[in-house]
Amino acid sequence: MDGKPLDQWHVLALSPHTDDAELGSGGTLAQFSRLGAHVTYIAFSRAEPAHGEDSLEECKLALKVLGVSDIQFWGYSVRYLDEHRQKILDRLIHLRDSMRVDLVFVPARYDVHQDHRVVTTESIRAFKKTRILGYDLPWNTVGESRLDLFVPLCESDVQQKEQALSCYTGQQGRSFFESDTVRAIARFRGEQCGEQYAEGFECIRWKL
Repeated sequence: MDGKPLDQWHVLALSPHTDDAELGSGGTLAQFSRLGAHVTYIAFSRAEPAHGEDSLEECKLALKVLGVSDIQFWGYSVRYLDEHRQKILDRLIHLRDSMRVDLVFVPARYDVHQDHRVVTTESIRAFKKTRILGYDLPWNTVGESRLDLFVPLCESDVQQKEQALSCYTGQQGRSFFESDTVRAIARFRGEQCGEQYAEGFECIRWKL
């Protein structure tokens, strides 16, 4: 990359709701944490009532499984992030100016969820000189996914992602939280890049 070892990287995982970043990049976050990168996780909304009253505690448990302990909850109302665009942008710019971030994870630009679009758009404005990867949530996609960067995962990365998602007891019953689905997507992404398992990302901004 730029000669900076991964164990000196500061990675920012931006999750519109508790669970989004784990679903889209959980295996990669587990791998980066294991390799020594500092990961900061920010959830913009706890998505009540859909995610249940215990979503914050479930999120903390899930992130602990992934090795992430630097966690922030910003407390916006689900589906109303667009009403707080400027405040969100201002907070993201403050983050940018207060910490040296090497990589930002956001929902992919083709994600159709309204809250996801706000987080991605404002993050690109704030971090336009930083590496940005868009994680893929297939159930929020209409049309073709644009994945052009893949992170190979080992078996333990996949297992950690499965275990992390199992912490969301209020979400069980949704197919994309089931281990079979998580593993099937990881296998398919691995097939796309010649590995056993992988997570795929839209490369929004990168530098070598």
